[in-house]
Amino acid sequence: MGFTEWRFACLALLGWARFGLAADAPADDEDRNIGAPAIVSVSAAAPGHEISRMLTGFNVLFCWQTRDLWADGRAAQWLKSAGTGLLRYPGGEVTDYFHWETPYYPGWKDAWETDPAHRHYFDPAEARKNIGTYLAPEDFIALCREIGAQPMLGANLESGLAYGRLDDSIAEAVRWARHARELGWGVKYWFIGNETYHHGAHVRATSAEYGEYVRRFGEALKAADPGIRIVANWQANSFNAGTMAQWRTIVETAGEFIDVADVHWYWNWGKVRFSNWLEQNPIGRRNQWYQGGSFVEEIAKFREEMKKLGRSDIELAALEWNVGPTEFEPLSAFQCMLIQAEHLQQFIEGGLDMACFWPMSFDPARAAETNDFHAREFIYRDEQGRYQPRPALEAFRLYAPALGTRFVAAKSSIAALPSIAALDEAGGVLRLYAINKSMLPRTARFEIEGFAASKAAARAIVSENPNSNECQVRPLEAQLESAAVSIDLPALSVATIELN
Repeated sequence: MGFTEWRFACLALLGWARFGLAADAPADDEDRNIGAPAIVSVSAAAPGHEISRMLTGFNVLFCWQTRDLWADGRAAQWLKSAGTGLLRYPGGEVTDYFHWETPYYPGWKDAWETDPAHRHYFDPAEARKNIGTYLAPEDFIALCREIGAQPMLGANLESGLAYGRLDDSIAEAVRWARHARELGWGVKYWFIGNETYHHGAHVRATSAEYGEYVRRFGEALKAADPGIRIVANWQANSFNAGTMAQWRTIVETAGEFIDVADVHWYWNWGKVRFSNWLEQNPIGRRNQWYQGGSFVEEIAKFREEMKKLGRSDIELAALEWNVGPTEFEPLSAFQCMLIQAEHLQQFIEGGLDMACFWPMSFDPARAAETNDFHAREFIYRDEQGRYQPRPALEAFRLYAPALGTRFVAAKSSIAALPSIAALDEAGGVLRLYAINKSMLPRTARFEIEGFAASKAAARAIVSENPNSNECQVRPLEAQLESAAVSIDLPALSVATIELN
């Protein structure tokens, strides 16, 4: 071990006190054999599914990701370098208050509300002062074109339910779809409302009711633009018997007018602790409410259920995902990045069709209003008021070259070293990925079948202080053999090896 590796190991060991763990009490028994190399078996001779180019998507909240964020072009460049293939607008729950013809009302205020005493009311004259500040629909489309991302638009369902104006909501969505088509916006995906099942929704609905709403919106929208695909969103918990029964109801009710199923996956909502991540291998839908599987297992469950329904054509999306909020001590941005990287890696392995990170950035005023922590966002505003990227950007950049290539299985002998690979057949490149979920360095030996490499280049995302909001990307030495490559992984790191 060289001086640099020794230094990182010492810093990592000091970090145990942060989590209330003794340095001689590893997260799992595997760490007792930390000196033994982890063996990762890579089957490049049998590549699997194509990795979707829409896994590195983002939610764009019209009232949070305002025009000033994009003014100097830096944020757009960050998204381009992250391989962004999909942008979702006007955001999440805010969609069910948003009216595209008056896109200047603040988030969670409704232009259809006429009672000044109601919490969703906002004075129209005051709202118009936001023109030129919020991100209007045409601004959003310009952003998508600049980045090269597919735009996804949301139809406001719940205002129609709240004010007894469902037909007006459908007509409003149809006008928007026609407008988008006439202007050549190239919008392929439309989602119908957001989390209408949730207790925090504008108005809640049952799965049977929601399935009918999807059918009505879908039929009208496809009449306006036959080439579009309709996205339905329902329960975010594990695909257990109860949840799958609700999804079956939605699919059977919506019929041909559902093309994509959307779930929202926040890891360990409300109970996030970094020690939980160290101990949970792999992460997934296991928390205080339900005992689900890993994200890979949950994706497979959904595919099997759709196959039983004769709807294998329905795609699966996670149009909101991230580390969850927590009632405990907030994590650092670097710690969040490690968890976010494992999310992405499982989405790639499971063959998820599309995903959108939430949030791209928080409203700065929100910090005083909630106990949420902002280190889990993608972009933040520093003390000088300048926008900066979080470490999550480096994780997205690391995995971006895998998009559009073929997934390759990579089986690690150690659960705390989740690994995958991706084969670029046209470019003759095999990319290996591994996350070292240990407070100690670890040697990993990748034994490769079906790919002969003559050159190897490796790098890792690390932090000199895992409790900080900073990270560094540094090169690693890779030892290449005829059918294997070995690297020394720093503690708490995300690494990639590119083989040519």
